[in-house]
Amino acid sequence: FGAAKVSGKIGDGWSVGVLQAFTAREDARLQLSGGDRRSIIVEPASQYAVARLKKDFSDGRGYVGGFTSYTSRSMSGTYLADHLPGSAMLSGADFEARTPERDWVVSGTFSMSHVSGSRASIERLQRSSVRWYQRPDYRSQSVDPMRTNLTGTAGELSLQKAGGQNWLGSLTYSAVSPGYEANDVGFQNRAGYRALHAVAIYRELEPERIQFFDVFLFHGRGWNPDGLLTDQVSGLGTTLEFRNQWRFNIEGFHAGASYDDRLTRGGPVARSPRIWIGSMNLWSDRSRNLTSSFHLDRSANEEGEWETELAVETAFRPLTNLLISLRPALSQEFDVDQYLISTDDDLAALTYGRRYVFSDIRQRMLTVSMRVNWTFSPSMTLETYLRPYITSGDFKGYKEFAEPRTFRFDRYRDPASPSDPAGDGSGTIRQDGGRYEIDPDGDGPAAPFGFGDPDFGYASLQGNAVFRWEYRPGSTFYLVWQLQRDEAGSTARFDPLRQGADLFRGEATHVWLAKVSFWM
Repeated sequence: FGAAKVSGKIGDGWSVGVLQAFTAREDARLQLSGGDRRSIIVEPASQYAVARLKKDFSDGRGYVGGFTSYTSRSMSGTYLADHLPGSAMLSGADFEARTPERDWVVSGTFSMSHVSGSRASIERLQRSSVRWYQRPDYRSQSVDPMRTNLTGTAGELSLQKAGGQNWLGSLTYSAVSPGYEANDVGFQNRAGYRALHAVAIYRELEPERIQFFDVFLFHGRGWNPDGLLTDQVSGLGTTLEFRNQWRFNIEGFHAGASYDDRLTRGGPVARSPRIWIGSMNLWSDRSRNLTSSFHLDRSANEEGEWETELAVETAFRPLTNLLISLRPALSQEFDVDQYLISTDDDLAALTYGRRYVFSDIRQRMLTVSMRVNWTFSPSMTLETYLRPYITSGDFKGYKEFAEPRTFRFDRYRDPASPSDPAGDGSGTIRQDGGRYEIDPDGDGPAAPFGFGDPDFGYASLQGNAVFRWEYRPGSTFYLVWQLQRDEAGSTARFDPLRQGADLFRGEATHVWLAKVSFWM
């Protein structure tokens, strides 16, 4: 509906910023299966506020600051009260200090969040993918359906060697409690972890035969609230810049065996297999009117999963004030642990009375990113972006998770397919039209269940244009257009020509935004 922001510097080294936004209630028109139509609320009237205060000291070699955000939603008497928290607040402080030579930096941040709402909305937060409190083998946490609030903390402390001729590096420790929630004004995909990361970098700024090179060594570890090792990653890489301004980079990482408390989507912990990841990048001289780059990423693990991505980017500057770039990228991926569904079954004793169904999946994806940036004058620019995106997923080899803290699955047998292997257990699977029916124990007493065909094809077209006009020094006007067009796809096969036509079948969403800033 509307927003306002005030920011600037006041006094001796003080900086302040305040943003307040209001969004109006949104309703949607629904047509029911019987033909009746009615209106339903889909977004409550809400207000959002963010404030930041910072004080610089020691001639810019450090600062201390604080920040806070607040969200409030008007949902009284609506069903949304069971889905969204009524209010959310997050406050914190941060600091940074550098030595007089600015070679060493110590920094840190600490924040606390508090979210409140109905019992149903807070239970949804406990069961969300950020937390999975319902995990049956979660010793530290469990779902409390009587709670009406959720509180948590997050912090990070880092020591960094940021200057000097040759050696750089950092050591960082971070921790987020299970109840921390920042998604009302921000983005957070996981709560409940501790992590320690270290990186060492050696660089030569004036080597004999090339322009520049560096070598880095990385190691990181992470733990969940139960103390299980969820990450252990080591990496080594180097970047070289040659006399002709071409640049080359190669990196390799190894993730050791650990535990995965996310794989079963709220089920028991699984083992995470060892994985090897490598990447290679090459850039031509970026000062030329025509430049190009090449990117290759490849990963594989001990269970036969792999992923490959290849991208080539070309940028052309026909005029000094015009830049045109094109970046097609193709990726392929094969996984043996694609989660599908879970269902209650008291006979599944090893997996705590629930069956977790997985499959193999081969996924392909093609994107083409296109940009045209035009600088009319130092005070007026136009930037445009368009990206068609198509993907498909082919599912095979249906199975169920066999035992906690392992990466073992019992594969279902398809009696209708003579070429199908016998499977690992007595469970069978049959396809009936667009649905799969599973009998998890053959002639045993377990109840059968089913799910729809998960194969998919998807096409999307995204675009935007940003016009900027600095109508007076420090004061700017922006006009933004955004395009989003999605289509489920006419085929589940990876077919760029046919799926490319799907890009223009879906209904387009156009959004226009205007922003004005005034420098006082």
